[in-house]
Amino acid sequence: MFGIETYEIILLFKQLGIVIAGAAALWGAVFSRRDFSCGTRECIIYDWIAGKLTLLVFAGVALATLALVFGQTFSVYAHEGIVLVPTLGEIQAALGILFPLMLVIFCVTLIGFFFYTLNRRRFDAYMTEFLVLEFVLLFIASSLTSWSGSLGGEQIFFFVHGFHSIFTLGTVIVLDALFLLSERSRHLKQHIFPLFPMISKVIWIGLAFDFLSSLLVINQFEVTAKFLFMQTIIGILIINGVLLSGPITKKILSFLKEGRELPQKWSTWASAAGTISITSWLTITIVDFFEHLTLDYVTLLLLYLLLITILFIGHEALERYEKRREAPRAVH
Repeated sequence: MFGIETYEIILLFKQLGIVIAGAAALWGAVFSRRDFSCGTRECIIYDWIAGKLTLLVFAGVALATLALVFGQTFSVYAHEGIVLVPTLGEIQAALGILFPLMLVIFCVTLIGFFFYTLNRRRFDAYMTEFLVLEFVLLFIASSLTSWSGSLGGEQIFFFVHGFHSIFTLGTVIVLDALFLLSERSRHLKQHIFPLFPMISKVIWIGLAFDFLSSLLVINQFEVTAKFLFMQTIIGILIINGVLLSGPITKKILSFLKEGRELPQKWSTWASAAGTISITSWLTITIVDFFEHLTLDYVTLLLLYLLLITILFIGHEALERYEKRREAPRAVH
């Protein structure tokens, strides 16, 4: 339907699982490291946050593993409207590396899950090392979409176009999860929000990686409805990113520094900007995986706006739910 193939849906879920788990492992390691370097008892809150992000690692790896079991082939499409499909030989070569690697990732994750649920004290003692190992393995896995046997421009493009999603889509999802998590207490906001500018910079770096990799295959551009739609979404992402990482984040941090609650107006603006960011990256990722999508520009744009509306309503509902929940004593 609409030119969408079943295997493309499976591959989409595989990539979503890897990038979410990879980003959660990256930022979980950052938070757990901050606890290690902070030197005060109060900073154990960073380990608590890292533990919550570890749950995203488990979920992401489970999703990617299930999708990979059902998936049989791989293909990659670039965000800027480039269409570059690996040959069957390149796909098989990548699969020969990816399947054993995903088996290793699954086993490492299973061991981590075992200690997380049955021996949490032991898990916490080695949580940083576990998350760093997961990130490295998932980073490699996200890059393995095809293997040509040589490091030419197209091969490097496939590498970069794979792993940049950890720093863009995955990090955006983690950022929003942290925003929702912080609704439970002001104390959490004081530890999480100051890191938002750094996290936003990593998203920009991820986008820069994507643009730079596209220069390696500049001759593959094809002006289509899909291409024009992608340019529209990228423009929205840039404008929204400037607003989110600029005035919105500065206003949030200023209220936090003054010890005041964030007014509902600014909370709504932050929620809307976060929703647009997640929706845009999800839309880009989803549309890119469907090579023969038959929807025209107007239909794609209307579906995009509809998705923003649905996710914003859901986000607002989750935010209000988190505000009503009682925060743990350790994080008040």
